[in-house]
Amino acid sequence: MKKSACFTYKEGCLKPPPLNPKKLDIRKTPDDLPDLFFIGLLSSSRGSGKSWKLLELLKMYDNADTFDTINFFCPTLQADPKYEILNDLKAEVNTFDNYENDTMEGLIKAHDVKIERFHKEKDKRKLWKKWNRGVPLEQFSPLELMYLQEYDFHEPKTEFPRGEPTAIYIFDDLMFNTDLYGHTAKKPNIFDFKRFAIKHRHHRSSLLFSTQSFKGGVPKAIRNNLSLLILGANKSPQIKKEIADEVSAYVSREDFVHMWDRATHEPYHFFMVDYEAEREKKFRQVSPYAWDSYMVPNNL
Repeated sequence: MKKSACFTYKEGCLKPPPLNPKKLDIRKTPDDLPDLFFIGLLSSSRGSGKSWKLLELLKMYDNADTFDTINFFCPTLQADPKYEILNDLKAEVNTFDNYENDTMEGLIKAHDVKIERFHKEKDKRKLWKKWNRGVPLEQFSPLELMYLQEYDFHEPKTEFPRGEPTAIYIFDDLMFNTDLYGHTAKKPNIFDFKRFAIKHRHHRSSLLFSTQSFKGGVPKAIRNNLSLLILGANKSPQIKKEIADEVSAYVSREDFVHMWDRATHEPYHFFMVDYEAEREKKFRQVSPYAWDSYMVPNNL
């Protein structure tokens, strides 16, 4: 453990995943990464490795079979070869060159239909388990008997072997998209994205925003509900103070900025805040080699 004036620094070994993801038998979230369902923001300047960090994070979740569906909105998807990694993921990946409300609304409705099918299937499996325990047929209603006969009294096959369907929506470099982040008098935002962001857990969905500008990239209404924050290096003391004043929960502004500077003093390193983690794991350095180098403020 390294010590400084305001925090303890612990080297970690949670490395980025290999190119070929390993198949796991059960659904879970990766160790030491945010649990479902989160709202995350990755903010860093151009050329900082921001896109690679985003893809690493997705790959780690994909290794753990966390998400069934990944919906990726990015205007440079076709022009940047690094995004070809998305083709190697096990989850269903839908990519879009731009964000539109109609597209988003359609994706949400399609996912909600999957959730509804899952719960209907779950009820049928409970019914079969009841029959399999030896409950007499006369104790079943005509509708329940119809469902049992549908599967010839055998255990129903599942469409969702890993459990309830989950989705993640990625919004990469869309800071000027008025459909996503706001509306004008000439173009009212019929689909209220901010309202969906508040209710994302009910839709079994996570949201992840990636932008070069912290304040200009994502509205404050969304920033106020973050459960995950990943920041790259920033040379402006004033901007760092303004960001720290907004997001430095649990620690002082000075401690937050100090950890941020320490975490990002080398190229391609990031400062991560997991607001829902236990106190010893809220702050960490994310490097090209590891995701679990924790930084624990002494006054936390």
